[in-house]
Amino acid sequence: MVEPQVTIETAKNLATGIVVEKTSSSKSPLPADIEAALTRLEAGRAEESLKMLAGEVFYTKEDVVGVLRENLSSESRDTRTGQKKEPKPGTPERARYEEALKTAEALRVYLESGGQNIPDELLPSIYDYLSKSPLFRDLILSENNGVLTLKSNEAQAIAKTLLQQPEVRKAILRLFTERLDPKKTLEHEARVRELQATLDALKGQVVLESESEIADKINAERARLVQTKADQASDPHFDDYTTKKILLSDIRRVIDGLEGNKLPLVFGRNNTLNPVVQDLLTRLGSQLQGQVDKGQVLAELYKYQSNLELTLQTDPNFKSIRKLEGEISVLESKIRSLEERRDRIDTEDNRRLIAQYRQTEQQLQEAQALLTAERIKYASEIIAIPAEAVKEFLDGALDKAAKYYKEEAAKSAQEKEAEKQRLEQEALRKIGEGLGTKKKKVKVNGITTEVTVPDKKSASELMALLMQPNGLVEFGKKIVADLYYINTSTSPPKYTFKTDNRYGLTQAEADLIINKLGSYDYLKTTGLPLAKAVMANYFLVSGGLNQDMVYALLNSEVGQSLIDDGKKLAKEKIDALKGIFSDDVLKEFKEIKQGKGMEWLRDNWWKAGLGIAALLILLGLGLKR
Repeated sequence: MVEPQVTIETAKNLATGIVVEKTSSSKSPLPADIEAALTRLEAGRAEESLKMLAGEVFYTKEDVVGVLRENLSSESRDTRTGQKKEPKPGTPERARYEEALKTAEALRVYLESGGQNIPDELLPSIYDYLSKSPLFRDLILSENNGVLTLKSNEAQAIAKTLLQQPEVRKAILRLFTERLDPKKTLEHEARVRELQATLDALKGQVVLESESEIADKINAERARLVQTKADQASDPHFDDYTTKKILLSDIRRVIDGLEGNKLPLVFGRNNTLNPVVQDLLTRLGSQLQGQVDKGQVLAELYKYQSNLELTLQTDPNFKSIRKLEGEISVLESKIRSLEERRDRIDTEDNRRLIAQYRQTEQQLQEAQALLTAERIKYASEIIAIPAEAVKEFLDGALDKAAKYYKEEAAKSAQEKEAEKQRLEQEALRKIGEGLGTKKKKVKVNGITTEVTVPDKKSASELMALLMQPNGLVEFGKKIVADLYYINTSTSPPKYTFKTDNRYGLTQAEADLIINKLGSYDYLKTTGLPLAKAVMANYFLVSGGLNQDMVYALLNSEVGQSLIDDGKKLAKEKIDALKGIFSDDVLKEFKEIKQGKGMEWLRDNWWKAGLGIAALLILLGLGLKR
């Protein structure tokens, strides 16, 4: 199959399609690369447009130089090209411009090569960044007597490796595209131009000097004027020049009179005519009687005037005089202007202009300071592009690692918490099985086995604790004492784990609940079921309660829960108890359930007998493990 040829038309169509696809659903401003692609596409440069859309660098060297000169130079514009001039040599502004230009051109070369050509100009900003990073500092710096030195080979290898990463090149392309966009302008540039134009206009209107300052200027200009006139008068050809100037003036007056059909009444100074003019007037004598051709006379006067003007303008003898005459004219104009300014000093209009001028001047200074800061920032942003791209790449990698380790830490914490809960439940199970019990060896089928059975003595001791007003707290202390040797002579007391404790707890299990057993809230939720297990064991071995024990039980923290919990458990356990207790016992229990509560039990405990008491214990305390 013959491959289709890529023509200018197909490239244009492809570029157009991509641009339309990327811009059709977007309501936000177009990215710089799309904007530039559109510009080149409209200019008929479809191939360049495709390269831009493919992520290739698209700013030329001229683009880069132009945008940097426009935004980093404070010089005026070239009248021929309209572009800004480069910053003045030897200034901080010129140094920033050259450094930014060097970095930008290196970036352009790097991008055009697909990241394979890495100019040395890209490395310093990366070195600077890596030297401040805890991850790389020791790899690229060596210290000798407190002086840090760059390890050139190591630093270069690391920096170039980073610049070869596709993610770094992609970040550099994005930053390069954004910051070196030929259309980029600094925010305060237009404001400075506007204020400068306003200030220049005000300078031509406002009088800022004091009256004495202007008087000094006038006197100085007058002194120069007097000296200039004296220099002119001392020229050896000055009299001849002056005579010809007077003659020219008289001739012009005669011409004006003739052209206006009226002769001047006076020619020359003190009614004395210049001899040449007098001769001309003599020839005009018969004209007054209508006998002379006026046109012929005017033609002759025009000719004489022209020759005289040419002599005054070109005669080498008059060159110095003419130069001084021009200076005199300028000085006289300056003096008149100063006199006019002096007369406007103390006027309402001038006071208004002064206030406006001072305000604009202050605004301009502030805007210029902001613009300078913006230029410095912009230059720094260009120079820092390589380092920023590397930082972005490393931060992304570290974020991924941090996310991974965070997830692992959370998973580990969950596992640890689950293990703690398992240990706690195991500890409570062992304690529940060991409270009010003892180990006993029995023979089963001739084999001696150790089993746990209720122990009256142990259960009675625990019952005595539980019947106290603060029985749960004392109960918790008793369990702690079973688990640890407690040395109260130290502050705080020292706890030593009993490896042979009666419950068979490991130290990990015991350590997990020791502090909790001192908490009343914990004992109310966790210690109460343990206490019920003790009471159940007690009834199993003792068979009943005496009157004092009933009263003590009813006044203790756990007494109320017997009836409450018994009512809740009665329905689910009543069937299981049939066959174990007599119908009389069950009947008495139902009476309690139907309304006979604590008061009835206090007055009629002897009627309940051991059966109902055991039932209450089984139902209220429960034999749950």
